[in-house]
Amino acid sequence: MLLPVAIALLVFACGEKPQLVQEGPITSQTIVVTVDTAKITLGEVLSEYTGLTIPGSRFSATLENALNEVIYRKCAFLGADKFRDYDKKEVDRLAQNRARDVIIQYMLQDLFAKLVQVSESSIDSAYRANLASLSEPERRRVTHLLVSSNPKAWEADGIDVSGLTAEQLEAKAKVQIEKFYQEVKGGANLGDLAAKYSHDSNSKPKRGNSGLFARGQMVDEFDKIAFRLPQGALSVPFKSPFGWHLLRVDEIVDSTVQPLDSALRATIEQQLRSNMLSSLAGHFADSVMLAAKLVWNEPLLQKQPGEYDPQDWTLIVNGTDTVSASILRELELLYRTGGRRPPVTPDVRKEILLSKMPAYALMSATRQLGYADSDPMKKTMQDFYRQEVVNRIYQDRTSVTDKLPTDDEMRRYYERHKGDYISDKPLKVQHIIFRDSLQAADVKRQAEAGADFKELALKYCPGEPDFKEAAFDLGRISEKEMGPEFYGAAWIVDVGKYAGPVQTRWGWHVIKILDHKPMKTFEAARLDVQQALRREQIDGANEEWVKKVTSGHDIVRYDDILKQVQVDLASRDHYFQLADSLARAKAATDTVRSGS
Repeated sequence: MLLPVAIALLVFACGEKPQLVQEGPITSQTIVVTVDTAKITLGEVLSEYTGLTIPGSRFSATLENALNEVIYRKCAFLGADKFRDYDKKEVDRLAQNRARDVIIQYMLQDLFAKLVQVSESSIDSAYRANLASLSEPERRRVTHLLVSSNPKAWEADGIDVSGLTAEQLEAKAKVQIEKFYQEVKGGANLGDLAAKYSHDSNSKPKRGNSGLFARGQMVDEFDKIAFRLPQGALSVPFKSPFGWHLLRVDEIVDSTVQPLDSALRATIEQQLRSNMLSSLAGHFADSVMLAAKLVWNEPLLQKQPGEYDPQDWTLIVNGTDTVSASILRELELLYRTGGRRPPVTPDVRKEILLSKMPAYALMSATRQLGYADSDPMKKTMQDFYRQEVVNRIYQDRTSVTDKLPTDDEMRRYYERHKGDYISDKPLKVQHIIFRDSLQAADVKRQAEAGADFKELALKYCPGEPDFKEAAFDLGRISEKEMGPEFYGAAWIVDVGKYAGPVQTRWGWHVIKILDHKPMKTFEAARLDVQQALRREQIDGANEEWVKKVTSGHDIVRYDDILKQVQVDLASRDHYFQLADSLARAKAATDTVRSGS
């Protein structure tokens, strides 16, 4: 984790703060932090936490890290005005691109939503037309045993059938399934037989359990038997292209149709309303397109992609909306990589750009009709602008200088941290000493098999118990202390492994290696030192970034609430579901009170 705990403590050490009084259960809507006057909910933190669980995430998935990231983003958003060293023209262009769809939808909703009327009869008709997708067919679960007519299935069980013809193997499979059938009729458990003998690799590990399946999911021969028998019935042996089968019907789930209740009616109404609104909007967009006045940058259309400035303009729509050359370059690249296409000419470039025309024409209409300049959309535009600035603030966090440490800087770091690379006593070991090599080898085998090394030492080391306990753990050693035979045998063995038996003047040793410090010169450690310095750069830049972003903001955490939150999949879902159920309960109560 790049962010030290000390930074988090520094950021949030804001003195005595008033505590939030939590009323009712904790849900995703519960406020857990305030930044100035802005509130951060538990749902925002849990959503951030989910993002941290993705492989390759920069920070480990903890509630604290998720909380910090949401706080930093909120601070950056609120303090975006302090960060003025960005290309305002580029930020404004990106913000407009992000806001375009929102503003267009705002206009279309206002123009056409009141014109859309969905009748009860149209909801009923849509329900009837979609009964298939709203139905769950009959499903069944069986216990199944297969005796295959494929020789490989028999060979996998260790049975050699290479001398049999296909007809002989077929007959052998039939005899075997008849045998199992008689055993089950005599009281044997079909699941036990399937677990031991079935050639069906899917159901065999589950004792023949097929799981629920609908008609058409199995081969015809299997389907006919499985869906014809009543629950609890055992089939007679039957054949399919896979071999001979025996099954018992264990569960029958009848077909169901989702009822047209109030919830489904509301869903269908919303879908119909959305479809009608899209149709009206499409006709409106067509008319706007036909009426649009287009001004093309003809000289630019004659140039090759590398010959024009991406910031230049390509098309102006209704004198208000400009399509930049960078968009032409992106669309042209897609066109060129789309297979065999006609050569790119100015007319082809116009056709490519016209594919983007509806959005620009509709955006122009939002300006002409005053929607783009309405107060709600001005705020939307401001929010998108600030978000683009926040994106650049976050780029500062990760864009540490690409300049690598100098040779002098690396040498100074190596000298300061020499103990990490070279040690007077590189090995940390424990040992047991024996009088003969045979006993030493036997005890080593016991240790490698998992026996406790200390217990072995107390049992086999010579001397009194107190001496044994003190003598078996040598701690850190050098070659000088234990001699080249002992040290050399231990040095070539990995940590956690055992060396020996090795003979010294004291006897035969079995050695357990606990730690193995590297013996790297500066040249050998150069890459490690470079990476360590790079990590220091990143940590330092991150620390400065956090201080800069949070500076001047009043951050209040409600730790009494956060302590009650246990972050796991089940509880995350619980917090969101509880908030949703409470909201629906409140809506129902309000409806009753209003008399609707």
